[in-house]
Amino acid sequence: MRELQFARVGATVTPTLASAALCYYASPMPRALRILLMVTDLGFVAYWAISGGMAFGLLSVPPEWLFRDYHDPQIVAWNWSFMPIDLLASTTGILALWAARHARDWQPLALVSMTLTFCAGLLALSFWAFQCSFDPAWWLSNLFLVAWPAALFVSSRGRYFAAVASV
Repeated sequence: MRELQFARVGATVTPTLASAALCYYASPMPRALRILLMVTDLGFVAYWAISGGMAFGLLSVPPEWLFRDYHDPQIVAWNWSFMPIDLLASTTGILALWAARHARDWQPLALVSMTLTFCAGLLALSFWAFQCSFDPAWWLSNLFLVAWPAALFVSSRGRYFAAVASV
């Protein structure tokens, strides 16, 4: 078995199920993850604030910024169906940032946020692909939501999320 060095307490232990929970304290949140979580989570909140403002007639957005068939009730319902997953991703991401700042176990929250973000982007891309609709702005923004969580998880899994994945 490999041994883990805990930065917070300076102790070396052999990983077990009980010590895996302590692993969360072992490392600070990587800078790239902090930036990506902040940009994505604030983007989700801004998107839904703007969407809410539009729904209540408080804001107007140029038609060329809207996705295809924006005024079709089925498409509007489809779009609003993403609000819970987007806002849950934002909530867990913001809580992960808070936890990392206060030396708490941020990894589970970050992993949930990254998973929800990935799923939201993948679902949107799948829908637009089945619709045979290609708008570069919508595709690029949703590709971003799929790409960064996948790339960051794969590249840092052993260092930051191993304890979360093994529990």
